[in-house]
Order: sequence, then structure tokens, then C-alpha cells
Amino acid sequence: MPAASTPAPSIRPTLKQEVVTTPYRIIWEIELDADDPVHAARKALALHRDPRSWATVFTVHPDGDTQVLTVDLDPKHLDPSGNGTPRVTPV
Repeated sequence: MPAASTPAPSIRPTLKQEVVTTPYRIIWEIELDADDPVHAARKALALHRDPRSWATVFTVHPDGDTQVLTVDLDPKHLDPSGNGTPRVTPV
């Protein structure tokens, strides 16, 4: 008597659902004193990367939209991680 055959597993292509996103231009501004432009950029980068930094306000330009927004990720200065309740206001 022949052995029972095991059916081959079904091979289905995995369909990835396309996520539609909107491009944005994000600007973070800071005024600081430095010896030269490179030193200024390095100081700004250090401030921005510091997890304790309160650098949480950004100007947001939605692509193709004339409505520029200010997004403050920590308006109450309670959580510099940016995970608090944001305030979004038109510029």
C-alpha cells in the first residue's frame, strides 16, 4: 500500500498594503553664538541630539500646501522626549 502523501503547502504571495504618506519639510531654528559656521552647526547638532534638550518646536511645511504650521511637541515643558500632547498652530 503506498504511503499517504502530504499535500504541498500553499504558496501565496504576501501582499503589502501600500501606505500613503505626505512629504513635509521640517525646520528647526536656533540662535546661538559660535566661533564660525561649522562650530555653530556642531553646537546646534549637540543640542538637538541631547535627550534632555527642550528643542521641541518645529516649523512644518506640508508639501503642496500653503498652510505652514508650528508644531510644539512639548508646550507645557513636561516631557522633552516629544511624546507629550503637542500644540499645532498656523504660522
